[in-house]
Amino acid sequence: MRIKTLMVLGLLLSTPAFVACGPGGGQAASPSTAADEVILGADDEEERQGLKQARDDIDAEMIKEAAQKDVEIEKLRKENEALRARLAK
Repeated sequence: MRIKTLMVLGLLLSTPAFVACGPGGGQAASPSTAADEVILGADDEEERQGLKQARDDIDAEMIKEAAQKDVEIEKLRKENEALRARLAK
């Protein structure tokens, strides 16, 4: 793996999941921009396409993880409300 590829993967993996998400979760209108400089500095089109694919794959995974966390947060909110209601009685 080329150094630039490793750099972009590290950059993308260190970017918070919410960067890849639009409001309310789901697919963002455009890909994350964290690796743009690295992608633009690729030596050739093949490397540039590989870096873009890596970015897109990581974006998709982060969107998936964010959606799972959103579901868990909503579940915990409901549990919290139910517990507060029981304690208020």
